[in-house]
Amino acid sequence: MAPLTDAPNEIISHICGFVPKISDLKSLCLASRSLRSSAEPILYSSVILEYTFLCIPRIVPLLRTLLRRPELFQRLETVSMNGWGFDFETDSRAIDLESIDAAFKEQCLAAIQKTNVPFTELWIQKFNSGETCLEALYALLLANLSSGTKRLALMRNFINGRELIGKVMQAKAYGGLPALDRLKEIKYFKGYDYSIATRNDTFEDVISLFYLPKVTHIVAWVPNSPDFRWPAGQPNLDNLTLLDITRLSDQHMGKILSLTRNLKSLFWTWEYDDSGDPWLPPTLDFDKIVAILSNVRRTLTTLRFRLKITGARDPVSFLELFQGNTVIYPDIAVSGTFRGLAEFDRLTYLEVPLVSLPGFGDTPELLEETVPTNIKRLVLSEDMLLDKAVQWQEFLGFNGFDVVERMLEGMARNVLTRLPHLHRLILIEDIGGSKAVGGWLRDQVLASHATISPIQLWLAYNS
Repeated sequence: MAPLTDAPNEIISHICGFVPKISDLKSLCLASRSLRSSAEPILYSSVILEYTFLCIPRIVPLLRTLLRRPELFQRLETVSMNGWGFDFETDSRAIDLESIDAAFKEQCLAAIQKTNVPFTELWIQKFNSGETCLEALYALLLANLSSGTKRLALMRNFINGRELIGKVMQAKAYGGLPALDRLKEIKYFKGYDYSIATRNDTFEDVISLFYLPKVTHIVAWVPNSPDFRWPAGQPNLDNLTLLDITRLSDQHMGKILSLTRNLKSLFWTWEYDDSGDPWLPPTLDFDKIVAILSNVRRTLTTLRFRLKITGARDPVSFLELFQGNTVIYPDIAVSGTFRGLAEFDRLTYLEVPLVSLPGFGDTPELLEETVPTNIKRLVLSEDMLLDKAVQWQEFLGFNGFDVVERMLEGMARNVLTRLPHLHRLILIEDIGGSKAVGGWLRDQVLASHATISPIQLWLAYNS
């Protein structure tokens, strides 16, 4: 039998694609030059760095190889830098500079100086400090990514308090560093830092992502800014088909959506808390949000609108929920409904808080009249269902639940004529202490499941 190395490169590459373990790919790279040429592109096609409280990414050996063989940067198609925060622990990790050999230090310093960016001096300072050396190394990896990279993810620990990372991303977007001119998907999610508020001023970093020329998918946590402006003129967002945004207020979201021409999927988490953020208005106007969404009415097929409202005290028990005037959410001025979404005739997937459809007035509107006709999958969450802003609930008790049951049953009776494409209804039940409706909905709706026989009923959970 002829050795594998005698086979055509196409066949060897195809076989290498089935090798399950990274360690096995490494062994193939060391076996022979011919196998290496086929296995190496697969080995370096995806790089995942995990940053947790117990695990610091092994960036040094990776960078040592990449700087020695810079052509390998072109092999990095997917780079994921995943970090999930350390709760109340510091997210800074110091390293012992003496553990890094002199040759690698010289390599890194030469690579940093070669970038010739305005913040080179800051970069070198951070590299020479054990407290910030890791940040400088992560930035060096990012700085050298270019046309080979198609997917990039930067999460929490790699961003929070890392000013150098933001500067590098801006330089890559505006021309100071090798461009990510073939990048298709970018995830840049920091999350709010409640301990050090100044770390949340990352608006300029995030807004630069919209200047990446070929990006089709953007997932980002976007802080609000007192002065939303496009730093390099309005970007061309014609390639953008998916947008997943958390925190950004509706007035700023409108400035982004107005530039999209082909957006098909929008995932928007409207975030409010008692952090003292002066640019986070305590108002929620569903009519205004519908007007903003009208920018993408002709192209949007998927819409997920979630609320993340925190800051008030949760009731300590189910019984407490129905006694007194327990505050579940901070005081927010709520108005309007999502009734206008009924005109979004291209929507096939819709996920919204249940109360956003009937509204907050004295009399709830009919669900079937507020849902777009072509919806195939409808997801309703409990968000704000027990809030005092919901006037059609006499009090936070079972009378309000009865209204919800009647609304769902009414929609089910008219589903064949009003919503002929709807085949799945998903109720999202929160299992936290303040969200007790889900269990009740589960029992009541399942008990009357024959009424909604045309629809598959699913129950999901948010922790």
